[in-house]
Order: sequence, then structure tokens, then C-alpha cells
Amino acid sequence: MIIKSLSVLFCVLSCVLSSCTIENCINIRYRYSSIKLSSPVCCDSSQTSDCIFPNVEFEEIIGVFPYNEDLFDEIIRQLDPHYTNKRIYSGSYTLTVKPGTCGYGELKVLERQIVVEGKCCGIIPYFSCKKDNTSVFYPESKAALKIIEYTANKSTDKPVLRLVKSFDIIAEERPLFKSKHNNIIVNQNQDQNMINFN
Repeated sequence: MIIKSLSVLFCVLSCVLSSCTIENCINIRYRYSSIKLSSPVCCDSSQTSDCIFPNVEFEEIIGVFPYNEDLFDEIIRQLDPHYTNKRIYSGSYTLTVKPGTCGYGELKVLERQIVVEGKCCGIIPYFSCKKDNTSVFYPESKAALKIIEYTANKSTDKPVLRLVKSFDIIAEERPLFKSKHNNIIVNQNQDQNMINFN
């Protein structure tokens, strides 16, 4: 741990001397986050009508991985307070499922990729129940979110991609840091020069 901290410190100092940004010095990793989704009521086989799944919202914190708050406060925040960013993505995933076709599942967000696991046929519009896996790649800014299905080619073991659906999703990115005085999270909006306290 000491050697790792020293190496990070050396990297930061060399970065400062060369007048580069902290992003170029330390590799950014996306922190894991997940949203567990319970089955809609209509997934009960006793139901006779279709249902609409509720909207899904998620967020991720991007920064040093594994995150070390002491290291962040003492080194990184002093050099670049905007290094750790908070990206909030929100999208309305409306779907219609037939009775008895949906089960419990989990929506995982990892490295700009959304993976649906479990028996969740129809959890995202146009999601196919017959594919080996389905991923959703979301953008780093406001753009079209693309839903992609892929299966493994048995002869080459390479994924076969097929674009299923694309629609707009809004991504809001704001610098994030912790206030040492009252331990609250401060979100700074650079565009409007405002600081919001959560």
C-alpha cells in the first residue's frame, strides 16, 4: 500500500512538473453500481393484461479506483478539484410485457455498459429473450442511447452485434468533491457557476 501510494504521488508530481492534467496521469476507472429491479406485478401468470415497467434512473461516480478518500483529499483534490466527476443518467424505459414472461432480474452498470441479467425478457424496449446477452451502451453526453444485442459465433467465438434500438438519453456531468468541514457532498455546476448542496 505504501509503495502504491508513493508511486501515485510520484506520478502526480511528475504530472504537475510537466503541466499536464491529472486525468492523463492516473487511469480513470468506472466505479461499479447496480440497480436491482423487482418483477412487475403483471409478470404473475395470473394477470391477463400487459403492464408498463416503471422508469429507471441510475448514476455512477467516476474517479480513482479503488477509491481512497484520504488519498483523494490530500493529493488529487489539491491539484485538480474537478478530477472526480459525477455523471447522472436518466432514461425512461417503457415496455409492455406479456403475462408470465418476466422474472426477477438485475440491471448492472459497469464501464459505460448496462447488462441485463436474469429472466427479464422485455425489461428494456425491444429486448430479445432469445439472445445470449444484451447490453446497452450509453453515451458520455446527451446523445442517442443504443441498445445492442450480441450472440457468440460458435465457429469463431466472436460476438455478433446487432443494433436493436436507439433513442435519446440525457447525461448530466458535474464535478464532485466532499467538503471537509461538514462532510456533505458539493456538486459544482461549471456552466452556471452555481454550487448546489445535497
